Amino acid sequence: MLIHVHQLGDTLDVSINCGVANNFSVSQLFYIKLFHKLHSLSPSLLDESIRDDGVQNLANFLESRQSTVHGENVKLLKDDANLLNLSGWTPPLSKDPYTKATQGFHHPQLVRLMCPVSCLVKFDTEPNFHQSLIDGKFVPAHDDWPLFLFDEIAFDPDDLPKTFLRSLLLIQAWRIIFIGPTAANGLTNI
Repeated sequence: MLIHVHQLGDTLDVSINCGVANNFSVSQLFYIKLFHKLHSLSPSLLDESIRDDGVQNLANFLESRQSTVHGENVKLLKDDANLLNLSGWTPPLSKDPYTKATQGFHHPQLVRLMCPVSCLVKFDTEPNFHQSLIDGKFVPAHDDWPLFLFDEIAFDPDDLPKTFLRSLLLIQAWRIIFIGPTAANGLTNI
């Protein structure tokens, strides 16, 4: 398959196979180039795509493989918290899933990250407040978001939307799961 590209304003004129001309947008051209690259890696791809159920079978395969990769990345994240730069935490996070003494509300750094943002002042000033979270004496409301969803450095309780979903920890975890472990390497600022 030969592809010749000519820029025409915001569209691209693409000649494919024996000079048949078509106008494609930039995003459509991306998929054409992707298909061309895939075809060069797997020549049987074209044969599969012209079968009646070929495209659907290919899409199902790619989707299942994507889910498998995401699952593997989640397991990797659970098995190695060092990917999230948590190695300096005291006490260290236990890799043993049966050891609950240093997990969840029992870990000093994790309990603060899970503390509702409306209670941070209370958490920081009252030494026994986190015990009330553990004991269930304080139950957060459904709309009381935990700190780990916010950028802790730029956190402003008067302007929550500004830092919502901007936590470095949250973004690193997302990148590890959906892009891959190397995508979070060296990520220190968003």
